[in-house]
Amino acid sequence: MFAVSRLHEPVVGAVGPGSLAEQAGFRFGDRIVTVEGDSVRSWEEFVVRLRKKIGQEVQIAIQRHEEGIKSLRVTIPKTEDSIPLDGLSNEWQLPVLGLRVASPRVAVLKAD
Repeated sequence: MFAVSRLHEPVVGAVGPGSLAEQAGFRFGDRIVTVEGDSVRSWEEFVVRLRKKIGQEVQIAIQRHEEGIKSLRVTIPKTEDSIPLDGLSNEWQLPVLGLRVASPRVAVLKAD
């Protein structure tokens, strides 16, 4: 038996103009590598890690194609949690920072 899981790569699809994310230095196409040194494998995992850091300054390592690994610091504000972008789709954003996820990947998982 197989199950299909729709996972979102931890890749920035958009950065809101004037947002905390833009101020911290995030750019379109940045791949989130770690949050506070802990690996990030999906956008959903990234959001969960940030929710645990509300009100705190965090170090986020990103992979930028031309520049390699960069470390960015941002304080996670005490505001709303992540929500579906349009209330219906599977595209997620992190409104508190002004980041939007890139396109999802599909994984086929084999159940034992």
